[in-house]
Amino acid sequence: MKIIRILCCALLGAASSAIGQDETAATPPPSLVLEWSDPKPLQLIGPHARHQLVLAAREAQGPPRAISPEGQYRSQPEGIVQIETGGLVRALRDGKATITAAFQGAESPPLEVTVSRFTEIIPVSFPNEVGPVLTRHGCNSGGCHGKSEGQNGFRISLLGYEPWNDHEYLVKESRGRRIFRAAPDHSLLLLKASGELPHQGGSRIERDSDDYKLLVRWISQGQGLSYGPKDDPKTERIEVSPRECLTRPKGTQQLRVTAYFNDGTSRDVTRAVQYEANDEDMAEVDEDGHVTMKDRPGSTSVMIRFQEHVDVFRATIPLGAPVDNLPSAANLVDDRIFAKLRTLGLPPSPLSDDATFLRRVTIDIAGRLPRLEETNAFLAETDSDKRARRIDQLLADTDHADYFAGKWAAILRNK
Repeated sequence: MKIIRILCCALLGAASSAIGQDETAATPPPSLVLEWSDPKPLQLIGPHARHQLVLAAREAQGPPRAISPEGQYRSQPEGIVQIETGGLVRALRDGKATITAAFQGAESPPLEVTVSRFTEIIPVSFPNEVGPVLTRHGCNSGGCHGKSEGQNGFRISLLGYEPWNDHEYLVKESRGRRIFRAAPDHSLLLLKASGELPHQGGSRIERDSDDYKLLVRWISQGQGLSYGPKDDPKTERIEVSPRECLTRPKGTQQLRVTAYFNDGTSRDVTRAVQYEANDEDMAEVDEDGHVTMKDRPGSTSVMIRFQEHVDVFRATIPLGAPVDNLPSAANLVDDRIFAKLRTLGLPPSPLSDDATFLRRVTIDIAGRLPRLEETNAFLAETDSDKRARRIDQLLADTDHADYFAGKWAAILRNK
């Protein structure tokens, strides 16, 4: 995805000093990086349009530091757009405005934004808007209404993979009892999802949230509860920005997700996707795409799901220790591992002795401890390539085939 970057460098003049005294250099303010998605300039179409900005501070040393929630945003003239804490831009009325961001004395150049069609009613797309809301809040997960038999008489497709069937289930099944067109707020779908009626899954959607209001708009638009416009585009892919981040303990990162459609258009879906951290002991992510790192060094990732499309954000928290005296790389795997160790600032363990190596490699490849005769023979060898030859011997042994056949049978539940 093409990211439009604006770099703003605030320059600080040299401070004067008294004669006979040492000069004190003031710390210059950071450079600000303000990012948003194509098209250029930023366009918000319709009364409910929104877009996530990402603000980062680039200091003299170290990687850019994400500061989206800490920046101060301003738009001129006022009344065209509203910018919430965290950098979410909402349309207020038709017109053009410029947005600037400030942080610790630095200010970004202006970003031009255009709002159009604010007074029009933009039809809600069931597959592109309503379906992702159900996925985002876990309604169609395997533990809820997405399982094969459904939940308490209501079934929808797993993770929204069949939106055409989900539309039928909601609108027509049980004589349409889940939708109340005359008073959308009193629809069974919303009363249960918001927790106003007993719901085994608890409250899933807050009543005043954007997702709740979207469902109300979909129910209230017309009498047919449309599946979507005839020319409704299909999603081809999604992309998260940034894809990777080198950060610090307790650091934060605001994500932005863009959906690309088959008609050449794109849309910010940061607040419409589902986020899932793969290791919550290293990082947590809220439903708005704001990632908070823990104090454990290492690498972690966040999976982003929109319809059947998936993308992944990866974060690295270095330990910061010097990495010296790495052994010579013998293959591509070594190259990748050593590069990762340098990035993490994680010194490798020292080389193991022959007895330890033989025990570890035999367990890993053959699933057993080395036999006494194997150990004695290996320790007696003096060839420099004996470790590589031992690995090849273990891979060719039937113990390796039996061990991994058992592993895959357990994984695939083979009977």
